[in-house]
Amino acid sequence: MNLMIKKDSKAFVTNETLDEAVDTILKGMDNLLVNQNKHLDQRFDGVDKRLDKVEAELSYVKDDIKGLTVDIANTPSRNEFNQLKGKVDKYLAS
Repeated sequence: MNLMIKKDSKAFVTNETLDEAVDTILKGMDNLLVNQNKHLDQRFDGVDKRLDKVEAELSYVKDDIKGLTVDIANTPSRNEFNQLKGKVDKYLAS
């Protein structure tokens, strides 16, 4: 990597020096992105495994909820229970 030092204050920028500057900037950006990707890969390594465990646990919870929903669907409401209880009490009292 050549450092571009302006030796002559009246010198003009040429296509060659501009190309060198752009290449140097792009290489630096590429290095930054590669390092950032390495850092992110290390940071999030194993996240998929943990998410698989969470998904499995959630499927158990969903199954439990479905089971409870079925149980509740077969259970009479408080009003229905009281009406039935009143009828039973009336027949027992007779």
